[in-house]
Amino acid sequence: MSQDNNWMLFFADSISNQNMYYLTHFLTQDPFIYLGDGNQNEILLTSELEINRAKKESRIADVRSFADYADSNSHNIVSVMIRLLREENITTVKVEKNFPIYLADKLRSNSIELVIADLLGERRAVKRSDEIRMIKMVQQATTSAMQAAIDLIKSSKMKKGFLTSAMVKQKILHSLIDHGCESEEPIVACGKDSANPHSTGSGKLLMDQPIVIDIFPRGIRNRYYADMTRTVVVGEPSRDILEIYDAVLDAQEEAIGMVKAGVNAADIHAAVNDKFEAQGYGTLRTKAKSGFIHSTGHGVGLSLHELPNIGDKDYILKAGNVITIEPGLYIPAVGGVRIEDLILVKRNGFENLTAFPKERIVI
Repeated sequence: MSQDNNWMLFFADSISNQNMYYLTHFLTQDPFIYLGDGNQNEILLTSELEINRAKKESRIADVRSFADYADSNSHNIVSVMIRLLREENITTVKVEKNFPIYLADKLRSNSIELVIADLLGERRAVKRSDEIRMIKMVQQATTSAMQAAIDLIKSSKMKKGFLTSAMVKQKILHSLIDHGCESEEPIVACGKDSANPHSTGSGKLLMDQPIVIDIFPRGIRNRYYADMTRTVVVGEPSRDILEIYDAVLDAQEEAIGMVKAGVNAADIHAAVNDKFEAQGYGTLRTKAKSGFIHSTGHGVGLSLHELPNIGDKDYILKAGNVITIEPGLYIPAVGGVRIEDLILVKRNGFENLTAFPKERIVI
């Protein structure tokens, strides 16, 4: 390797650090070292315990052991890292802002310059074909879980208060596990809870009240996320809820129709705000406390929320972005409605990755 400022240095596990997994495709709970430019010049250093698996599973061709760089006096990670950098003739490396401060201090005291930067955010925002394939697989599991949740709600004896938010969440989580996915607590929020965008919901599900179901799993092996929200009612929704639902669906369809490479994400968000404000609903843009009080969407990949943000900041969409379009309206006295689809940005348009009906609110 040559001495310049293109080298990235990571020391982390790849379970919690998505960038480490993105670069290596090696999944382990034990911290290891990545040194490279993200392209052809790359080295992976790991323990003797993991080296054979790393050689087999990682995308990195040059896999080495910590023991290759440990001397007789010290086997600590600092000495390994310093020796690696010196042998590769590297004196400047880029690191993430969460790079361990202890290691940073030791490297600097040994004349290694650290440049703190956002290393992979923009790169990860544009998905490769294999990433898109994995996201689609997880979205299929999300579809199955959503169907299981709605089937349970439809078949339940809600009139007697037999169904709770927790019971539906359990059904969702079991379905996801059956399809090779895992998830934090999904959202099943009914009535007043539905008017709080990120209330996970609790208690009995009620007749005639909106039920917001938001499912956002991750593949256990492939580590990619998907995301979907639907809002349903059992019984007779009020006129207000029906009007809110129609307004949200109309805004979502307009926003999705705008998606293609070259479009400014801020323009999509502005169009959703325009739709709602024209119908008398408050928005975050008008500093309202209720109504449309979040962004229109976000990128999805190895993180549930990543670039690009579909909000008020400029971002020119690129082919390969995978984004949510999820407008919602939240009126405390009435309830909330959110509809969310997962969208692949293409050169001349989009592909909706969410194959689940949304035209009917009453089930």
